[in-house]
Amino acid sequence: MDCAEKSLDPINLFGSLPVARAGFLIKVLEDIEDETYLGSTFRGMLGWQLQNLSCPYQKRPPCNRCIIKEHCPAFILIEGKSPIPGLSDSPRGYILYPFKIPAGKASYQLSLTLLGDLARFYPLIRKALANGQKAGIGRQRARYTIVEGKAGRSDTCDISRLEEILEATTFTPGDIAVHLITPLRLRKKGKYLDELDWPFLLESTARRLEALSVLYAGGKALGKETWQALASLFSTAPAPLSLEISWKEYERYSNRQRRKVPMGGLVGKAHFDHPPEWFAKWLYAASLLHVGKGAAMGLGRIEIF
Repeated sequence: MDCAEKSLDPINLFGSLPVARAGFLIKVLEDIEDETYLGSTFRGMLGWQLQNLSCPYQKRPPCNRCIIKEHCPAFILIEGKSPIPGLSDSPRGYILYPFKIPAGKASYQLSLTLLGDLARFYPLIRKALANGQKAGIGRQRARYTIVEGKAGRSDTCDISRLEEILEATTFTPGDIAVHLITPLRLRKKGKYLDELDWPFLLESTARRLEALSVLYAGGKALGKETWQALASLFSTAPAPLSLEISWKEYERYSNRQRRKVPMGGLVGKAHFDHPPEWFAKWLYAASLLHVGKGAAMGLGRIEIF
């Protein structure tokens, strides 16, 4: 990378962002809806269990009117909105991503990522996840167990800075494959994209990182000049050598809203022939933190090969 590109890479702009990661091996003991929806399913269960652990009131007031909401872990993690102008509809500072593993028919690795100062809530989230084994998940209240093992017993999570994680990712010039594993829901000018706009994907990744840094790590907004430089850089994003990405319709049932809500998005894969290093680094950042609407519950999962 030249000096200008290096000054605009995610390591230089957001490298100090703390990223805490933990994993849990989960065995679902009863039938459950398709794994596409399990991030939402686990988030719903954790919301209830976090309330049970956090709320001091016997008769719970509505969370948005509670006098201690600004100090309540459940409200901060699940319901809270930022008071910062322009960030009221801000990204959640966590990611729940469950995925099937070959260990068994209903075995999942539940990946948990906490950004910035939200890492302090890890012990409480782990307790909520443990309590949820009895309550069950989903409309069926399917029981699950946290499988004994290193991931299941962990009382701490690994915390690294974003720059440490990205610098440990070896960039080897050559072909790379980009896989959209879970639906990518990118909204542009009020409409969801049914075709992938690569510069807009990179811009969405940068805006997500900026918001996470400001909200949870005391970071500062990038400013007009930096955004103009990023827009100019992103506009030079290479075209893929091959592209197999399309919109897939999905939906989930929301217990809170008591209705089915759409979760459709872009899935598939693309291949790039010797893309520039700056482009690959932004894609790696996107793969680490998910992108688009629903990222907190595992949507917008991108993997790079």
